[in-house]
Amino acid sequence: MKINVWTTLFAVVAIFFVFLQVKSYRQETYYKGIIAAKDDTVRTWQDEAGRWRAEATSTQVANKDLQEFFHMEAEQIRKDFNLKLKNVTGYLRANLQTSGTVTIKPDSGTTVIVRNPSGSDTAHFRYRDHWSKFDATLLNNKLTLDYQTRDSVAFAMSRKRRSLFGPKRAVLEGISYNPNSTIAGITGIEIKAPNYRWSIGPCAAYGWMGNRWSLFTGVSVQYSLIKF
Repeated sequence: MKINVWTTLFAVVAIFFVFLQVKSYRQETYYKGIIAAKDDTVRTWQDEAGRWRAEATSTQVANKDLQEFFHMEAEQIRKDFNLKLKNVTGYLRANLQTSGTVTIKPDSGTTVIVRNPSGSDTAHFRYRDHWSKFDATLLNNKLTLDYQTRDSVAFAMSRKRRSLFGPKRAVLEGISYNPNSTIAGITGIEIKAPNYRWSIGPCAAYGWMGNRWSLFTGVSVQYSLIKF
């Protein structure tokens, strides 16, 4: 079989051009995803069970781009967690806001009055529910309040469409099981696994062996010039 050099060269150039176009498209999509996640706002709502939920676009970023696009988060990882960025596999941050009203009636169930010899009375107030505990002491018009609050928050990552025909986006969703707590802000970053270019392993190929086409096998060391 006679090989046309120009045909082969044209095929190689065409394949290389297609590879470059695909790589450029994926790179552009990658950066658009990062920008969309940074510009996205948190959406909050209350579901049928009375629980507050929040949703925001999350993103997947290469480790080398973490410092450039998420500088504040990268600094927090280094300083607060004392981690090297190359060892980080993900980052999640949530801001919770708890607010409510506690009404304590001055009765025997919630209030204890202690008569002091000096003539001033000390009032002890207390309040309990599933999520909070308050103990207050009123003495000489000074109120001392001891309190404990707790929360239970869960997060899930998924891919969703904003519209019927829109593209799927990576979404981070959180839910607070404390009805008095809302998730005011969430940030989710997944670090992409490193894409190694060098590899070694068995190979099988069909190619031109001097004077004929033939199948050959062996062990090869490969370097990926273009990664997808």
